Amino acid sequence: MPKASPSSPISSNDDQLLPSVSTVEMDSIQYRTYPLRWVILLTLFLLNMSSSILWTTYTSVSALSAEYFEVSDTAISMLAMVFYIGFVIMSLPSGWVIDHVGIKTGLIIGSVLNIAGAWLRYVAVISDMAPSSQYAMTMASQCIAALGQPFFLNAPTKFAASWFTDRGRGTANTIATLSNPIGIAVGQLIVPALAPTSEDFPTMLLVTAVIATASCIPLPLISSMPPSPPQIEVLESTYSNNRLSRGLRHLLPGLEIAIRSPGFLALWFVFSSCVGTFSALTSLLNNILTPYGYSADISGIFGAVIIVGGLIGAAALAILIDRVPRHILILRVITPISAASFIGFIFAVKPDATIGLGIVSFLIGISTFSLLPIGLELGVECTYPAPEGTVSSLLWMGGQAFSAIYQVIMNALRWGPDKNPPGGMRDAIIFSAVVISVSALVACFGFHGSLRRRAAEKELSLSHSGVS
Repeated sequence: MPKASPSSPISSNDDQLLPSVSTVEMDSIQYRTYPLRWVILLTLFLLNMSSSILWTTYTSVSALSAEYFEVSDTAISMLAMVFYIGFVIMSLPSGWVIDHVGIKTGLIIGSVLNIAGAWLRYVAVISDMAPSSQYAMTMASQCIAALGQPFFLNAPTKFAASWFTDRGRGTANTIATLSNPIGIAVGQLIVPALAPTSEDFPTMLLVTAVIATASCIPLPLISSMPPSPPQIEVLESTYSNNRLSRGLRHLLPGLEIAIRSPGFLALWFVFSSCVGTFSALTSLLNNILTPYGYSADISGIFGAVIIVGGLIGAAALAILIDRVPRHILILRVITPISAASFIGFIFAVKPDATIGLGIVSFLIGISTFSLLPIGLELGVECTYPAPEGTVSSLLWMGGQAFSAIYQVIMNALRWGPDKNPPGGMRDAIIFSAVVISVSALVACFGFHGSLRRRAAEKELSLSHSGVS
């Protein structure tokens, strides 16, 4: 391995995370991509999507859920909020498993927890128990499923870096990451359709449990790492990192490198705030729109519009960053648009404003959604050579923690019965717009990171080819 030059993005303190790979080894390895990577991508997509459906099941039909369990709307919101808490608890351990034990092991652990939680939810509603006991068992089931989600969300960056070349990582990471919000949209559409009344809850929960189980079908076919890396640069970075000793002592150096990397803390705040605000908004979308006369079905459609906008924006940006690596410029362009969209949402939420709400929802999706894969890829770039799973776990942990905090704040800002409309959440929408606006300012003026991974890969490629 060539030693880092004074201008190299890799400091001497970072060398402990990069095992040496000799020139002989490099010359004897065939670099190629494998069709199996698409099977793994499909698996990640299905697992993330099923986890999101479990996450937002009850908030998708919050009024019916409250009626079924005989609890308050806030108690139903807590069934989604436990996913944020579970993520904070399990984020770093899941990142360590993914980085040092393997992606497949991590996905198996997450799947077991996901399936167990899904079926226990069904058992809760078919058991002959009082509604309060059914709610308690449902809460426990949600907690179990919540612990599995970090193993799915923290895997895409490691997977993309291990199996794809630098011209495909952004697209692979985008597809795997966006399966999470796609699952939210699917849940918002199918849950109200499957449970038009509270009596239909058992059938709806049975279907979601079957989906969670079916999503694991491709798992036996996948592997954690390819037989050989997709390109020489990956051999010396991500691929080599999998050969590290699996001791927990390797977690702390990775965390230290990530946190001390220029720009990471600013990016962490921007990513966490955007994820937190977006998650709180989508989780509470039904509560936000219901006081203005919109049904759960209509709210689900608006949620789907947000997802469609996000898919379009993310797909375009994924192709762009794979071919023109301008992650930082994109971040500084997209975040102000996102802020403007949230400000527009303040004025769009009113009775009989379907077209305006649809347009603003689309803009929120196309701007805020696309920040997810951009933020994750940029996080890995600016913290290189910190392990990808560790970086993702830090970013997602912040996002889920902020999601829980923001959702509590937005619920607290809900209007009382003496205001018009009762239960309105205009103040909560204003709060979310302020948060996104501050994040945009930090992204534009407070982020000073660089694409360290691409610089290191270019240096390694030039060194190996003998170009000085």
